[in-house]
Amino acid sequence: MTRPEPRRHIFFDPLVRTATTATSRSAGPRDRLRAARLLALALLLALAVPPPLLAHQYLRASAPADGAQLDAVPAEVRLTFSEPVRLDFTDVAIQGPDGLLVLGPGAQDQEDPRVLVVPVEGGWHAGEFVVRWTTVGADGHRTSGSVSFTVATDAAGLPEPEPDPAVDPDPAAAAPDAPAADLRTPHHDPRLFPETPAFGPESPAYVAIRAVLFSALVALIGVVALRLTVFPAVRRRWPDRGGWLVGGIDRGGARLGLVASALLILAALARLWAQSASLFGTDGALARDRLAQALSLEPWATGWWLQVTAAVLALVGFALVPRVPVAGWAVAALAATAAAITPALSGHAVALSDLSWFAVPVDAVHVLAAGGWIGGLLALVVVGLPTALGLSPERRGPAASALVQSFSPAALAFTAALLVTGVVSAWLHLGDVQALWTSAYGRTLLLKVAIFSAVALLGAYNFLRLRPTVESEDGSRRLRRSGAVELVLALAVIAVTAVLVAIPPPAD
Repeated sequence: MTRPEPRRHIFFDPLVRTATTATSRSAGPRDRLRAARLLALALLLALAVPPPLLAHQYLRASAPADGAQLDAVPAEVRLTFSEPVRLDFTDVAIQGPDGLLVLGPGAQDQEDPRVLVVPVEGGWHAGEFVVRWTTVGADGHRTSGSVSFTVATDAAGLPEPEPDPAVDPDPAAAAPDAPAADLRTPHHDPRLFPETPAFGPESPAYVAIRAVLFSALVALIGVVALRLTVFPAVRRRWPDRGGWLVGGIDRGGARLGLVASALLILAALARLWAQSASLFGTDGALARDRLAQALSLEPWATGWWLQVTAAVLALVGFALVPRVPVAGWAVAALAATAAAITPALSGHAVALSDLSWFAVPVDAVHVLAAGGWIGGLLALVVVGLPTALGLSPERRGPAASALVQSFSPAALAFTAALLVTGVVSAWLHLGDVQALWTSAYGRTLLLKVAIFSAVALLGAYNFLRLRPTVESEDGSRRLRRSGAVELVLALAVIAVTAVLVAIPPPAD
């Protein structure tokens, strides 16, 4: 039988399409050169992006300024943050030499929602004052900090001294060697703030929940990628082999998709509990009240609802596949695309307040690319190759070869998109190359890059050494085993990512 001429594969954007064309058998040096130029251009554009406006909520300025020496007592304290202040999740305490002066959330400035205004009515004394604050950013992470200023002994607005030294001696004068109270100590006054919840975003349990959630999301996208990008290429190039595989791919893909969707729902529910525990602890208020408060935090709550909705929609789509495959896969593809956006809505990308319009789509493409490569490999190993090896002996090798030959250029295209968006995201959140080795965020990112490089090298080995042997049954089995090792390393990348998203970017 004469094999038809291969057609160009169509993916989601020109970069991916060009990279895929350049790796096909019919591609010439000109196509490869065009792909290399586009990749280089994308990397240059990534490096040309200006330094970020940071992620996580942080304090930009204060009035009085940190370290100020005041010759008049202020009527209010103003704190200017990087994002609009969420009063329900914000506390401010002003503490002076005589104890707690103000405790409360304050109020938003009517002209700028990023400014928190804390009125101060009386209670001033000469000495050092510390303003401590704690708040929650758009990414759902709690941040805190403090500023201090000093009120001069002759400052305007101070009350006249009333105590009579003969009747009420100065305790400091009676004990001149007693150490002064450290106003910066968080527990100097028990009313200041509640204890920081032990179950935070960086705790092992929360990291494990995120790792399971990311794994389920990648698997969900991968099933759709295998069925809607790789399998059509098989049917175009080898119509007969595609006919051998279609039933098994649909049935196996739907089963894997159902498992991934159900796991994503369970992980999202666990993440909601973990988020409420990280904000409010596990004691005190009723669980339903804590969950309701967590779901009032925007845009984190929007991302969570979208994630759950997409997972439920994916369940419906995969359940429809055995009866109406076209409609089922269309619904599953819509759900996978929506789910890919959700990590950005509760992570560092959305917290880049002035650049979120750019950072969120970049993060979504990054998730789609990771799902297409790693999740697609999972679907190939768990669904595709077993389906091919379950055919009659004379069909096993050709069917497995068709799948692998079609998956390889797609995997390369997804990897290129993953690399470009990863560089862009790193530049947005690092801001300085030195932060790669001088910050916890940068060192964790380097660990992720190292494991990713190992995955890429193993993928290159599979492509160069094992792919040509896949026509034989033994070669198919070796490729499947090597693909399983590649998946284990990919899971390590996902685990490191689950840690990375909880670490404040260096500039914070």
